[in-house]
Amino acid sequence: MKHAKVGMTVLCQANGNMEHAFIGRIEKCYENAALVKILDYDPRDRFNVQDLIGRTVIAFNRMKKSTSDRLEVKNDQPLQKDVG
Repeated sequence: MKHAKVGMTVLCQANGNMEHAFIGRIEKCYENAALVKILDYDPRDRFNVQDLIGRTVIAFNRMKKSTSDRLEVKNDQPLQKDVG
């Protein structure tokens, strides 16, 4: 993601800290990554979010811009196919 800016809402892939895709808002940009506040996440990641105190650092190549601050849900399971 080349045009990441503070305040942008992003859809993030699972990373070392989170096991499933999640929605976040960029709080700070670094050279190749950003500090992201986690806004919406898969319920199975609730303990990970608690451990991270609601924030994580994620590489730009593991995120893309999102138009929503909520994960799409089908049958109570988040859709993760849009991340890539």
